[in-house]
This record gives sequence, structure tokens and C-alpha cells, in this order.
Amino acid sequence: MKYWEDEFIKLREKLDGLSVQNLGRLPEDLKRRQDISSNIAEFLDVVSDMNNPNIADVCIGIREKLCQKGFLGNGRSQISNANDIFATLGIPKTKFNAEPTDLEISQFVRDSFNQIVKLLSQLCQQYQTQNAWVQVQIEQVDTRTMIYQFYRNGQLARGLKLFLSNMLGGGRENIGLSDNTMSFGGGNSWNGMYDAKFIDGELKLYATMSFMTSQKAMTVEEVVADIWEHYIRIYLER
Repeated sequence: MKYWEDEFIKLREKLDGLSVQNLGRLPEDLKRRQDISSNIAEFLDVVSDMNNPNIADVCIGIREKLCQKGFLGNGRSQISNANDIFATLGIPKTKFNAEPTDLEISQFVRDSFNQIVKLLSQLCQQYQTQNAWVQVQIEQVDTRTMIYQFYRNGQLARGLKLFLSNMLGGGRENIGLSDNTMSFGGGNSWNGMYDAKFIDGELKLYATMSFMTSQKAMTVEEVVADIWEHYIRIYLER
């Protein structure tokens, strides 16, 4: 805490007396140090209150706990290699001591949806950069609906809507896929759907409608790979 407070004070003193037009990005650095200085106490409070994992798994254990507490992007999976969005990564596991409630399952599905949207959008952008004949338009209709339009040499090759729904009822949400890309109305054709299941003490995504020959529990990364391989790539490269 003392270190970051000193860093903030030192930079602030250096900026005193300088003209605003000459500061460049330095005010942003000052604000960043101020934010760290202001929040480091709360961060350390959370970390120190955690149950320590086995020493062999300490890094994984800390990362999972920080994600659950919302300090690492509200549980969103992190990209370990920013230059390769296709890299297969592990994601923090959602664990419960007992059967999760409908509310906890819905929250898990919503968090997974946000992770999928982020990773799939990055994947689309990388693919577009690497393949000049492909153009991708991404539209966020609202917090529950994303539309992806894929063009090959200017001609529409595939449209895909990714959305949150409660098709199965019971107050529990699921993730749907539709080739109906209208941004209004509920006329979805349900080309695919991912639900949540409590398996071996943790929540996992499960493809209830899939082209895969064998259905299985899936991570966020595996869902993105499934969407890419079976709902997008085949339309771009055929």
C-alpha cells in the first residue's frame, strides 16, 4: 500500500507546473496509480481471507478465487496468448458445496454467455484479419443478444444470432443459436442450444442441440470451438 501511494505522490509532484498540452498520457498513468493506491487495501483484504490451496496448485487456486470474487473480469476466461485467439485455454471452475440453485445456474449461464461473446468476437476479428476475403459485422442488440454477419468477398455467407433465453422454463436460462438474425421479435429457429448441468460437483455447459456425435460437458472454450466449427467455418470455407 505504501509503495503505490508513494508512486502516486512521486508522479503527481513531477507533473506539477507542467503545461497540460505537454502531458500526453501521463495523466492516465497518474489516474491508474491513484486507482491502485485506493483499491489495493480491499484487494489484499480479499486475498488474505482466502483458504490457501495446495502449494502445487497455488496459482490456479488464487486465479479461480479472484475470478469468483469479480477481480478478474467477473469470472471471464483470460486469453493467455493475446496473439492467438485460437489457443485452447482452461477457465476457472464454478464449484459448489451442494446442488446449485436455479439462481446460481442462471448466473453461471449468463457469465458463460458473456465469456463466449467476448471470445467468439475476438476469434472473428482474428479470422477476418488473417483472411482478406472475409468480412465480419458484429452487432450487440442488447445485453442478451449478439448478431454475427459473415461476408465472403462481399456476399453474405452466414448469419448467426447468439442469445440468452429460457426455452426450458423453470426460471433457468440457456444459450441459444439461430440463423434468424433479425434483431427484433422472438422468431428464433433454434439451430443450437447450450444448457448448464451440475456434473461431478461443478457446473458445466452442455450441448443439448449439437452436430457433435457425442454430447458431453463443455468449457466455454469448447463451446466457442463447437460454434466456430459447426455453425460458422463450414459456411466460410466451402
